Amino acid sequence: MHNWRQLLNECKESTEHRRMYICKATYHVTSDNSQIMDALSELPPQAYDYAPDILCVAEGCTVALLQNVNSASGIVISQSGTVVRLIFNNADDDVLLAGDHIIVSFAGFQGFVDRKDGTDRRIFPYPNQPTWVPVFRKRFSVKISSLLAWIRKKQLEKDCYRI
Repeated sequence: MHNWRQLLNECKESTEHRRMYICKATYHVTSDNSQIMDALSELPPQAYDYAPDILCVAEGCTVALLQNVNSASGIVISQSGTVVRLIFNNADDDVLLAGDHIIVSFAGFQGFVDRKDGTDRRIFPYPNQPTWVPVFRKRFSVKISSLLAWIRKKQLEKDCYRI
């Protein structure tokens, strides 16, 4: 609770307009698994490799990656960066492919490797901002050791995840 309140106060106090993003994790939904979804949402972040159930970020805040995104480009676990833009849907930016995502500036970003025609060429999603990287929502599977036995009996392990 403290995190989103602190971010909201910082956004309100800033002289320039800043956006805040509060996102609740999504789970595999069926017509009869509401109890399972409730139980999965109550598991601690450690059960999902530290992916939180609720993510609160604001433009200007520092974030750290929980998983490797692209090792060749330097976007790896524990890499920290600064949120520069929050995109809620593809109406926010005409450059988008689709969906919600966050644009983060990573100082160590070296560009994505494109190996066409036998050459290694570096691609930057935002050529005018070479450190900016779009970070999309990602699936985090629950660790089997954290999965309750009654859930395993009612739902396949592959359907126990947090996005």
